[in-house]
Amino acid sequence: MNVDIFFGIPYAQPPVGDLRFEKTVPLIQNETQTIYALEQPKVCVQHHRMDNWTWDWYQYSEDCLYLNLFSPHRIEEKVENLLPILVLVYTGGFETQSMRRYKDFEDIGRKYLSKGILVIAVQFRIGFLGFSSIGNPHQQLAGNFGYWDIAEALNWIKLNVKAFGGDPERITLFGYSAGSTAVTTLGISPHTRDLFQQSIQMSGSIFTSRAANDRVISVSNHLFTELGCISSSTTEQLKECLKTKDIEEFFDAMDIIGSTIPDVNYDIFGPIMDNDFLPKEFTELINETNPKPTILGITEMDPLGYCMFCYLIQMFEMSISSLRRHSQSVI
Repeated sequence: MNVDIFFGIPYAQPPVGDLRFEKTVPLIQNETQTIYALEQPKVCVQHHRMDNWTWDWYQYSEDCLYLNLFSPHRIEEKVENLLPILVLVYTGGFETQSMRRYKDFEDIGRKYLSKGILVIAVQFRIGFLGFSSIGNPHQQLAGNFGYWDIAEALNWIKLNVKAFGGDPERITLFGYSAGSTAVTTLGISPHTRDLFQQSIQMSGSIFTSRAANDRVISVSNHLFTELGCISSSTTEQLKECLKTKDIEEFFDAMDIIGSTIPDVNYDIFGPIMDNDFLPKEFTELINETNPKPTILGITEMDPLGYCMFCYLIQMFEMSISSLRRHSQSVI
């Protein structure tokens, strides 16, 4: 089948310079600007260096708030024949990955476009740029910037998707693992719950430590200390200091901190209760939210890779300890 693919459609102002560590800012309308949606945009900055990854993941940028849109080629159809929309929220523990995960375009065409479903993949800030927080909900560094990105993407979709043949009143969000946690959260936040109609949640819930964890505060403070910014007397001064730092300086600090923690809750950056995007406890938000059609499920062996990694580290440490004891007994 013939399909239309639009790569790298901007949905917000680039979060660079003065907009780093700020809530997402909508695009300024420009009806005369031409967007050449022909190439994949760079991925968002990951939470550590990607030197040893494949070349396409190494091409990162702070200017990364884009979406990819896939639609059946319908040049002869009537414009009022709008299609339902599937919005993809990628996984990666809120610290890695990008919308390049959804790169099997033939598979997307066969599974969704051929059935009259328009597909949109959204890219959002992750790691220290997307979820750093000092923990004070009344200050200007409360965190959840990645969630504000997705919220703005949904606003953009609602306003513009008709031009691509999509129905803004038939939007389904899909995610698995951390992506599912995000979809669940977006479904109850007062800033996003009315921006889509259905959801598919696979192997991810708000009732896990990943959904909102105060550990982000201590890790962020450690990061800001390594960057030499924590001595700033006010939040504004702290942010101004952080905005002067090069991304390589953040990576150097992350090399000192480490990219994970040594337990099953390996993530170090992620969502937090901020009294804004998440103004109440999860149970309260659920009770005040109108239910929507939802598919719940699991992805088989979703955390297997991480569990194997943790197991191998544990076995290695046990082997080293045993070797030391054996060496001492021989001596």
